[in-house]
Amino acid sequence: MKRVLICCSGGITSKILVRRLNILQEQSQEYYFESVSEAFLFPAKEGIDFILFAPQLALDEKRRADILQEYQCASGQIPDDMYSRMDEKEILHYAKSLIGQPMAQGGEGRRPSVL
Repeated sequence: MKRVLICCSGGITSKILVRRLNILQEQSQEYYFESVSEAFLFPAKEGIDFILFAPQLALDEKRRADILQEYQCASGQIPDDMYSRMDEKEILHYAKSLIGQPMAQGGEGRRPSVL
C-alpha cells in the first residue's frame, strides 16, 4: 500500500477529500491517503511515498525542496479545477498517474518531483 500525504494551508478541506479518497480505496487498498496542514509538516511522518500539494498552498522552491528532502519522496500539485470540484475519482486517477512515473537516475529522494 502506498501512503500519500495531501498537504494544504489549513488542513480542513483536505481532510474531507482524504476521507472520500480512502472510502474509494477501501476495496483495493492500493493507496492510503492522509492530510496535514503545512504548519504540521515537520517532523516528517514515517513511510510517506508521495506528497500532493493543494492548489492554495503556494510554496517557494526552497520550501518545497526542504519538504521533499525531509520526506525523501516525490510530489505533485493538485490542479485548481480538480481540487475545487473535490472529485475523488479524478484526483485518484491523477495521483496514480504521478506516482506511477519511473524513478530518475541520480536524483534526490526515491522518485523525481513532478512539480
